[in-house]
Amino acid sequence: MAWWLTVYCRKSVKSLTAAKLRAGINDEDPSASAGIDYFTLAENYRVPERQVAPALKALKIEPVPGGFELHYRPSKKGGPPHPIRIEVWREKARVAEELNSFSVIVDHWKRTKWLAMRRGQR
Repeated sequence: MAWWLTVYCRKSVKSLTAAKLRAGINDEDPSASAGIDYFTLAENYRVPERQVAPALKALKIEPVPGGFELHYRPSKKGGPPHPIRIEVWREKARVAEELNSFSVIVDHWKRTKWLAMRRGQR
């Protein structure tokens, strides 16, 4: 199943690199602490503790056109890896396009009373 998750940053990500992204995820960047205990997080999702350290060890982030690919496990039996694609939009026109698309979605939610339903109202 494919998931799309969009994160909007208040500050420019123009200087984001694979090394900085990895340092942030591994809580090795004092200016951008991840603040995450991956062992506790795994426990909350019923992921066996023995899988956490190998996943962190296998963590690899590679620059690709338009962003990065995050790999957290080796491919199985020579098969293709299953990376998480991280797209980084740095051009003002593309950012504006994405923000406009988001505002259209929010307007649709409001029209269909999705937000009211989420608050438990009818």
